[in-house]
Amino acid sequence: MNITVSENTRRAIAIWLLVVCALVFAMVVLGGVTRLTRSGLSIVEWQPLMGAIPPLTEAQWLVLFEKYKLTPEYQKVNVGMDLAGFQGIFWLEYFHRLLGRLIGLAFALPFVYFLVRKQIERTLAPRLWLLFALGAAQGLLGWLMVASGLVDVPRVSPYRLTAHLGLAILIYAAMLWVALGLLTPKPQAAESPTGNVIGGTSGTRVRGPRATTAWMQEVEQRREQLPRDGLLAVLARHVGLKADLHDEQAMFRQL
Repeated sequence: MNITVSENTRRAIAIWLLVVCALVFAMVVLGGVTRLTRSGLSIVEWQPLMGAIPPLTEAQWLVLFEKYKLTPEYQKVNVGMDLAGFQGIFWLEYFHRLLGRLIGLAFALPFVYFLVRKQIERTLAPRLWLLFALGAAQGLLGWLMVASGLVDVPRVSPYRLTAHLGLAILIYAAMLWVALGLLTPKPQAAESPTGNVIGGTSGTRVRGPRATTAWMQEVEQRREQLPRDGLLAVLARHVGLKADLHDEQAMFRQL
């Protein structure tokens, strides 16, 4: 079923996507800071829901610290680190993952809202579903990257790291492209002399072969009745043909 939405709705969807784009950009920056400070391996578990709650008591902090002590990074790089030092790197990775959850909510909730209200055009829906799938894949890929640094060597796989960054850039670029496309005004359709709609992009598309035939028949019937300059004006307006005075005879022979 075709869904026609107003320009205001298209603009609202575009603004929503641009906001999510800004969050994705901030995510990439924060991810870079996390990488440079070697904070990315401080959280050794993947808990998409419960992981949003940080440790609130000293006992909870000690449990997480003991788990970190079992990792190659602590044993080969940060051996002797105290709890305060662990908390410093923990918070960077925590906010990095928290921002990822925020991006997921910032995309999913408005998406559901527009879907329920049937304000997403049929041509736009597959693009938004694809962006949603890419975002989910990005979360999974992020954990697979971290997991690669929790065994044997105290660093993540460079291939998974590159894929993680590349997918983030792809999501950002694709979402920005969709948003800017929504902000571009849709071309207005023109009408032929018979009242049939002609596509505004090329000026030569009509609704179906019947409309084309009827319109061309009417042009043929009026060809002898109209003055030559008048016929040229009709053709220039409704078909988009452009001709100078030297091409007039050629145009009439084509009709």
